[in-house]
Amino acid sequence: MYAITIKPHWAWAILHAGKRVENRDFLPPALVGQRVALHAGRPLGGATAEARALRALAAFLARAGYPAAAVWLKGQRPTLWWTSESAREDGPSLVEAARIAAMAASEKKAGEVFSATPVTADHFLTSCVVATADVLPYSTRIQGHEEIWRHWHRQGAWLIPGCKAPWALCNVKFLAEPVPCAGQQGVWQWRGDA
Repeated sequence: MYAITIKPHWAWAILHAGKRVENRDFLPPALVGQRVALHAGRPLGGATAEARALRALAAFLARAGYPAAAVWLKGQRPTLWWTSESAREDGPSLVEAARIAAMAASEKKAGEVFSATPVTADHFLTSCVVATADVLPYSTRIQGHEEIWRHWHRQGAWLIPGCKAPWALCNVKFLAEPVPCAGQQGVWQWRGDA
C-alpha cells in the first residue's frame, strides 16, 4: 500500500477536526482512486516549532468555522484552545475568537466558559500510521464519496493558497491502534496491515 507522511499537527486535524484536504504540489497518477496510508511524521522539535504549528492549526480551524486560538505564555508550553461543538458554516465571529484568546491567555477559563479543549504537541501522534484514505484530485466530484461533499464548503478552508494539486482524502478510516513506523518524504510503500 502506498503511504504519505503528514506533519503531526495536520494528522491531528484529519483525526479530530474533519480535515479532508492534503495540500501537495503534485498528485501522482498512480495514487488517484487508490487507498493510501496516512502516516503522522516525526515530533515537531521544540517549543518554537510547536508554537508555529499550533498557530497555523488555529488559523485553519478558524477558517473552517471552529473557534480557536493559539497561546504561548512565558514559561509554559504552546497551547491551542478550540471547540468542535460550535463550528458554524459562517465561522466564528472575531469577538468569539478574541474572547477565546483572552480566556486562554488567562489559563483554564477558556475551558470553563467555552467548553474549549486545550491541545499541545503532546496530543499529536507521531511516527506512526494513523488512518487510510482514498485519494482523489480535490476538484473531482465522484459518486460514492458523498460524505466529503456534504460539508465541502468547509473543506476549502483547509486549502493553502497557491497549492498546485491538492488531494481530497475520501472514506478516511482511522486505525483502532496506530502502527508505529518510520516515514519518508514523498509517496512511499508501507508494508504494514491496515
